[in-house]
Amino acid sequence: MELSKIYYSPRGYWKGLTAVKKLASAAKVSEDVAKDWLKKQAIWQIYLPAPRRIPRPKFDVGTPNEVHQADLLFLPHDRIGRKTYKYALTVVDVASRYKEAEPLASKEATEVAAALARIYRRGPLRWPKLLQVDPGREFMGAVNQLLAKHKTGVRRGRVDVHRDQGIVGIVERWNRTLAEKLFGHQYAQELRLPAGERSTEWVKRLPAVVRGLNGEVTRLIGKRPMDAIKAKKVSQKPSSVVPGRPVGLREQRLPSGVGVRYLYQPGELEGGQRRATDPVWSLTVHRLGRSMTKPGEPVLYYLEDGPARGFVREELLPVPADTQPPPVLSL
Repeated sequence: MELSKIYYSPRGYWKGLTAVKKLASAAKVSEDVAKDWLKKQAIWQIYLPAPRRIPRPKFDVGTPNEVHQADLLFLPHDRIGRKTYKYALTVVDVASRYKEAEPLASKEATEVAAALARIYRRGPLRWPKLLQVDPGREFMGAVNQLLAKHKTGVRRGRVDVHRDQGIVGIVERWNRTLAEKLFGHQYAQELRLPAGERSTEWVKRLPAVVRGLNGEVTRLIGKRPMDAIKAKKVSQKPSSVVPGRPVGLREQRLPSGVGVRYLYQPGELEGGQRRATDPVWSLTVHRLGRSMTKPGEPVLYYLEDGPARGFVREELLPVPADTQPPPVLSL
């Protein structure tokens, strides 16, 4: 087909909505014809732009020190004395958004457990009723023993008690913010260093960065985390739903069994490393499984054989049943 030869030629592979005009012009067909053909091309689908506004379900935990989330953040090797630090253990209180972090030299469970103990010993974070972590071995063994000693339950994986904001929604956002602050300082140092030299300093700066972030007002709760952690209850602002968007029972549902691609989170495809060339939507197509409806909240959809987290409608891209993979091209 002429459209296929043009689009999959070296001058083709146009992305996004501008591809319609470029393909129509190159093939000398109408834009409607070009668009109908592109809609069925898998390679075009995965690079469609993400929605500008995506509603976020609210969390249901309003008591500080009830639910915490923990994760490890990989950072440049920072040598201090005889010890080289490679990771930061990050912890965040779900209700107050109060944050803590401890440098680590390894991912061994014994070192992670010792870092957790230091965080809770200095306060104001206290041992929570539930700690949410990912399934990694760094949160097994000695960590399990420590949590059991303090009667703290543990939940592993991406599904949590507040509608799948979970590890990805809260603690990973904290990780990204922390990394941006630390890397910004490193880059500022590198501007003063001789060409080719790199700065890896972050351990000494870590406590000040954490204090600073806990002193900033959090949009969702309208308070500083350092103040909210002292409260008995923390109220959150309404969910960030686009004005006029139907939610709950009024929301138009996606048909069951429809094939969809899901919106990648930053760096999800490459294990946390985001690249400019990464697709926007998943390479794989999934069928809709169960869904969850809550009054005043966007419907959450779960995928068969997909990530365990839930997705709102804006994070799913329905695709035609006759979607075509790229042709096998000879060199």
